[in-house]
Amino acid sequence: MSKTVSIKEVNEILANRVSRIAKPTIFGKEIEALKRGEGFLISKDEWKMKTSPSSYYYRKFNKEGKLKLSCLKMEEGYLIIRK
Repeated sequence: MSKTVSIKEVNEILANRVSRIAKPTIFGKEIEALKRGEGFLISKDEWKMKTSPSSYYYRKFNKEGKLKLSCLKMEEGYLIIRK
């Protein structure tokens, strides 16, 4: 049921809220260290996530405006290239 909450109650709710701890980006340091035109090859065995690397890194880097990356699927694995 909906109800109006006072400023005091809002502050209490926010103070007691459990926040999630962000996990470090997989291979984040290696990818951030890349120079323009360089690439980073991730083998299929190393990539254990359900999300594709292109989606994962787009959410981590491209939306934040940090890096521009492209991801290519190769026979050996995934090639991440800094643009």
